[in-house]
Amino acid sequence: MSVQPAPESRASLLARGHLPVLDAYRAVAALAVVATHVGFDTGQTLHGLFGAVLSRLDVGVALFFALSGFLLYRPWAVAQETGRSGPRTRGYLWRRGLRILPAYWVVVVVALVVLPENNSASRATWAANLGLAQIYVPDTLAHGLTQMWSLSTEVAFYLALPLFAYVTTRITGRGRSPLLAASVLVVTLVAVNIGWSAWIHSFETPGLRGFWLPNFTSWFAVGIMLAATVAHVAAGRPTPRVARPFLVLADQPGACWTTAGGLILLATTPMAGPLTIEGVTTASEGVTKNLLYAAIIALVLLPATLGTPDGRFFKVMASAPLRRLGDISYGIFLWHLVVLSVVFRVTDRPLFSGGFWPVFLETVLGTVAIAALSWVVLERPVMRLRSRVAVTPPAVSQESG
Repeated sequence: MSVQPAPESRASLLARGHLPVLDAYRAVAALAVVATHVGFDTGQTLHGLFGAVLSRLDVGVALFFALSGFLLYRPWAVAQETGRSGPRTRGYLWRRGLRILPAYWVVVVVALVVLPENNSASRATWAANLGLAQIYVPDTLAHGLTQMWSLSTEVAFYLALPLFAYVTTRITGRGRSPLLAASVLVVTLVAVNIGWSAWIHSFETPGLRGFWLPNFTSWFAVGIMLAATVAHVAAGRPTPRVARPFLVLADQPGACWTTAGGLILLATTPMAGPLTIEGVTTASEGVTKNLLYAAIIALVLLPATLGTPDGRFFKVMASAPLRRLGDISYGIFLWHLVVLSVVFRVTDRPLFSGGFWPVFLETVLGTVAIAALSWVVLERPVMRLRSRVAVTPPAVSQESG
């Protein structure tokens, strides 16, 4: 009679470092962003419950931000829990630059040269887009590149993260728990988000300030808190009483995703602002939408980061097709608006004329093809250069795209 091996503890599973389910989450986030933009351009977001849900699939941006918070803060969290040195800032920024900039610059040049709507692009537009400064320079969001505001915000987070990690390290160095230090940081970031949203809406229009990092720190905070919790559990530390219900919930992916779906429906109500591309118009709408999105992404990330990896959910999410889509998710994000513009032009469709499903399918197929080519020809070869500067221990390195 064979003896079945004892199941691994949650701590030993998390200590392995790489979480393959997160690759699929990148794919989910990218496709959600594509869907919401196709919904806006076809006019579908103005029709019925399906359209309302499409308009709120911009929660994919929040998921990208939380993934960055989790994956990039985690090496510092592990270092604080184990007493080792954290990533060197120089190497960390080198890796981020190599991952983000080459593929991005190619898209910017193609969009500004090929798309007719950008024929009159000024030098300021070129400079702002190439420098990822379009959220700071008025009137420089170019056609086919408007989604890049979120990448500019991500870059601001990349630059701020070493400072955040330094603050938590200093707090930890005073004899306090790394998890407590991260909790202080997270509460601060959420408070900054709420205060900033209230402040920018005291003006007639928020303007570009609505794209700046302080307006989204609660989404990054979700990832930071999960990273600190994973590092704490993986180190074999006693689980704080307040965190125990979340570990139980993490083992119920169906409940997590169902609740997240309910919150998306709640976000379609007027309390989270209009369903149009103009977005929120009052402080209460801005705060409500941001906090609802933070709750949604926390729920969907709980099973992937803290859950015990077994069952159908993990088999599906860690499947090869979704993981391959995750590999090229950055390219999907970069190219989809250029492809969407070409789809409308080639098929001679007017904007807001309906036809969501054929436009979505054509856009996804075209974008996936270009993103796969970008991954093979440009992104993956460039990533090989990242090892020239040591950044993080391999056991905890799984940086986002």
